[in-house]
Amino acid sequence: MNTWKIQCVLLILLGLATTLTTLAADPLPESDLTELKVYEYTYTDFNRAKRIVAELRRRGTYATYETDRIEGDLYFNRADYFQALKYYKRTMGSQEARRDQMLMKDMYRRLIPLYYTIGNLPNTNYYIQKMEQLAAETHDDAMRSIALFSRGIVDHKTGQAAAGYRQMREAIAMMKKTDYRVKFDHLFYDYTALIDCLMEDGRYKEALSALNELRQYFATTTDQSRHHIATLDSNRERDLLATGAVIYECLGEHAEADSFYRAFLVMGGISHYDYRCISPYLQKAGKYEEAIRLANERTAYLTVQGDTVGMEMLSVYRSLAEAYQQQGNMQQAANYFQRVTALQDSVRIAEEVSVMEELASKYELSEQQAETERRRSLLRFVILLSIAAVVVTASLTYCVHAHRYNRIIRHKNRLLAQRIDELVNAENTGETEDNVKTNANDTDRMLFERLHHEIVDNQLYLQADLSRDQLLQRLNIPKNDFARLFQKFTDTTYSKYINELRLNHALQLLRQHPNYTIESIAEESGFGSKSTLFVLFSQKYGMTPTEYRRTHAEDDGRQN
Repeated sequence: MNTWKIQCVLLILLGLATTLTTLAADPLPESDLTELKVYEYTYTDFNRAKRIVAELRRRGTYATYETDRIEGDLYFNRADYFQALKYYKRTMGSQEARRDQMLMKDMYRRLIPLYYTIGNLPNTNYYIQKMEQLAAETHDDAMRSIALFSRGIVDHKTGQAAAGYRQMREAIAMMKKTDYRVKFDHLFYDYTALIDCLMEDGRYKEALSALNELRQYFATTTDQSRHHIATLDSNRERDLLATGAVIYECLGEHAEADSFYRAFLVMGGISHYDYRCISPYLQKAGKYEEAIRLANERTAYLTVQGDTVGMEMLSVYRSLAEAYQQQGNMQQAANYFQRVTALQDSVRIAEEVSVMEELASKYELSEQQAETERRRSLLRFVILLSIAAVVVTASLTYCVHAHRYNRIIRHKNRLLAQRIDELVNAENTGETEDNVKTNANDTDRMLFERLHHEIVDNQLYLQADLSRDQLLQRLNIPKNDFARLFQKFTDTTYSKYINELRLNHALQLLRQHPNYTIESIAEESGFGSKSTLFVLFSQKYGMTPTEYRRTHAEDDGRQN
C-alpha cells in the first residue's frame, strides 16, 4: 500500500479515537442543548455541534422537520453540501412544509445557493422560479430579493455579467428596505457574493468599493438581528479582513494588504475555520512559510476534531502542496500531492460504502420479483453481491487482495461497459422506430407524440418532482388515457419510461464530465437521491455508476 494511503488510514483512526474519547469525557451541559448553540459551535467545535443535534433529535426537543433543517444548516455551513441536501429534502417532504408557505420559502432560500454551489444550474433555476412564484403570491419582498439576487448570480456565471450585476445591486437595495428576520445574514452573503464576482472578473477597485460599503453598512446599522444562521460576528469580521487583504494585494497595494492581514491575525481562531479565506492572500503575497505554518495548524485542529477524511483536509493538503511547489521544495510538494491523491481515493471509497449501506437497507424485492429478476439477469445479481461482500470485508482484506480484486473487477467492468455502450447506441439508433409503435390510430399517436415531445424536448424528466398530474394539466390529456398510451406505444409504464430517459442522461454525464460527483449527476438527471441512481443503474446495467465511469476513464487512458 502507498505510504500516504497508510498515513491517511492512520489519520482516520486517530480522528475516530479522539472523537470517541471526547464523547466519553465531555457530557453536554443543558445550556448547550439549543438550536443557537449548534450554529455557535459549527465552526469552532464541529463534533460538539453534531452531538448537540443528535441529542436534540433523541429528546425530541424540536419537531423532526425542524431538527432536519438544523442538521442541514450544520452541514451546509461546513461545505458538506450533499449531506445538507439530504436533510433539507427531508424537511421539504414533511407535512409541515407542504402546509406552511413560510417554511417552504425558507427551504427554497437554502436550496438555491446549495444547488448553485454544487454546479447544478437546472435545479438552481427551478427553485429560483419556485421562489419567485411563491414570493409573488404572498407579496414577500424579502423572498423576491433573494430570488432576484440568485438570478443575478446565475446570469453572471452564464456570461451575462452586466445583467447579473444590475440584478444583484437591485436585490441588495430591496433587501435593505425589508424587516426580514435574517435580513442581515442575507445582506452579508449578498455583498460577499457580489465581491467574489467582481474579483473573479478582475474588477478589484469595484470589489474594494463594495467591501467598504458593506463594512460601513454593518458599522452604522444598530438594529441587527441576533439570530445568526450563516456566521457569527467574529467570523464575519475575519472574513472581511481576509477579503480586504486579497483585494489590496491584487491592486498592488502591498502595505495595505499586509495591514489587513495583521488585523486578521490579531483576531485569532485561524486554525478553526478561517484558514481557507486567508490562504489566497498568502499565496499571492508569496508568504509560503506562513501558509505552511497555518496549514499545519489547521491539520492539527482537524485531526483533533476527527475530521481527517473530507474536503476540509483535502483543501489543506492541496494548499501545502502548492506552497511547497512555489517555494521550490519539490520533494515535499510531491509528498503532499500524493496525500491529496490518496485522500481523494479515501473520500471516494467512503462515498461508495455509504451508498452501499443505504442500498442494502432499501433494496428489497418480493420473492416473485426476486425470482423474475434472477432469471432476467443472473450476472447482474452476482456482481452486486460481490460488490456488497467486498465493501463489508474491505477493511480486513484490502492490503492483501486489492490488486488482484481490482484486476478482475476491471476486466468484468470493461466487458459490461462495452455492452452498456452498445445497448445505448442501439436504443438511440432505433429510438424513432422502436420507442413509438405504429400500430395505433392517428388520435392516440398524436396524443402520445405530443406527450413524448413535451417530456423529451423540454427535458421535463430532469425535474425530480415531475408528476403525472402536471403533464395531464399541461397537455390536457384525459387521465384515463395516460397509462394506456405509455403501455400502448412503449410497452412500459410512465415511471419506467421516465427513469429510462434519466438513466440515458446520467450515462452521458458520466462519460462527458469525469469531475462531476455521483450526487451531482443524480440530481442533474432528475433522481431523488444518489442511492436511487445506484439502484436503478445497477438493476439495468449490472454495475454501479462509479464503476462505469472509472472503467471509461481507464479505457480512455489506455487509448491516449
